[in-house]
Amino acid sequence: MPYMKLDSGIEMYIRETGPVEGETVLLIHGLGGRSIQWTSQIKTLANAGYRVIAADWPGHGGSTKGIDGFSFNTVIDGFDELMKKTGAGPDNRFAVAGHSAGGTIAQMLFHRNPESIGALILLQTGYSFFKFIPDVIKETAVGAFVHFLCEPSINKTINTGFNIAGDLASVFLGDEHPFVIMASVGIFDSSAEVSMAEYRALMDMDIESQLAGLKVPTCIIASRFDQIVPLGHAKRMHAQIPDSELHILSSIGHNGHVNNADKVNSLMLDFLGREFPA
Repeated sequence: MPYMKLDSGIEMYIRETGPVEGETVLLIHGLGGRSIQWTSQIKTLANAGYRVIAADWPGHGGSTKGIDGFSFNTVIDGFDELMKKTGAGPDNRFAVAGHSAGGTIAQMLFHRNPESIGALILLQTGYSFFKFIPDVIKETAVGAFVHFLCEPSINKTINTGFNIAGDLASVFLGDEHPFVIMASVGIFDSSAEVSMAEYRALMDMDIESQLAGLKVPTCIIASRFDQIVPLGHAKRMHAQIPDSELHILSSIGHNGHVNNADKVNSLMLDFLGREFPA
């Protein structure tokens, strides 16, 4: 099932593997990304007996790119409908893992359908990405930077360079090497309109008040050297989410599930084995 057509007309690109009778793990990538970033986790979880579903956000990757009136609700609605249409395992529940802004989407999905989610894994995510940045900086420096990278000709040039480098590297490193995966994603793998809408939404997002309501076993995985989401966010989430555990990686960068996949996979399998066994 490479594609799923939503009631809105949007087509979501789907990666699904693992035994259909297994407990279902839904993987949600971050802003500007693609489900290919979950390559290692998809293989590892499926081999452990889980049914694994990963999808490109609406507006990203292989999913429908041109979307009028795009917002985070477009993404939440898409994954909510995907969950309903794909069903889940024996207990009719999903474990949902989200990276970066995908972790924020996972939290919002739980608040919408708590009875459908039996476990959460939040990787290098937060509750507010720009909360402590003054508005003037958000609207000028950050906004101008995002607008520059999202300008169609610039975005295409940068991503073409990344894609070529990734194709060449794959010959020597293999398709599953972290550099090859990230090069295939590039920067802002979405339309300019979608990317700008996402960042405007992120600038105003703050769901800290909802953390205490995440009454579900939650595994928080953070990086000590994450340049996008400060470690303090993970610690604060751990303090406020009732049934949570916190693991801190020594990974450099914001994509620990790609560049430190073995460690992340081990943590995910251990958590799921205790809270959501296959």
